Amino acid sequence: MAKQYLVLIGDIVHSRNVNDRNAVQRKFSSACVKLNVEAERLGLVSPLTITLGDEFQAVFKNSARLWECIFRLEAAMAPLEIRFAVGIDTITTAIKSDSAIGMDGPAFYAARAAMDQLRKAGGRYHIAGLLADEVFINAVLALLGRNRMKWRASRVLILASLLQGKTVSEISKLTKTSEQAVYRNIRDGALDTVLTLLAGITERINSVMK
Repeated sequence: MAKQYLVLIGDIVHSRNVNDRNAVQRKFSSACVKLNVEAERLGLVSPLTITLGDEFQAVFKNSARLWECIFRLEAAMAPLEIRFAVGIDTITTAIKSDSAIGMDGPAFYAARAAMDQLRKAGGRYHIAGLLADEVFINAVLALLGRNRMKWRASRVLILASLLQGKTVSEISKLTKTSEQAVYRNIRDGALDTVLTLLAGITERINSVMK
């Protein structure tokens, strides 16, 4: 069986309505660069690459750190919103380790189909390529996305930090708030439940990619 990869495509929502698009694109580029420095740990085989001014794509070997990447990007770009489309399948061209441009194959087609679905139906996260569990998991992600849109930027940063494995004490210093405030965000946002759901989705993706 041919090796499967995970393609992530991200797109800034309503970017054309932003007053200073150049500033947004510089910020977006900086956020991608910071994550690419950690490419090996994050499981990136092709780095986060800006394909258009407001869109990027990347290729992962698995989904172990997928959600960490997604929520770190969201935290970096707040208050702007980003759509994230995931495709799981094979790549028929050679893998490019220096850029996620110039490759092709079913994984890219799946990610594009997932992005089309997001643009048509709304939402923030969608996965294509999970087969039997796809409808159920995308329903979970639709609920998460709807809930996520109500969060303040600080809660997104807290979730991103938890996905990185940071402690409450470390998050308190990072967010410049009390530990009690961090715990309150975790409780009010049901972040422990979110982490459990994301871990389950990660396990399912990786089982498909074996």
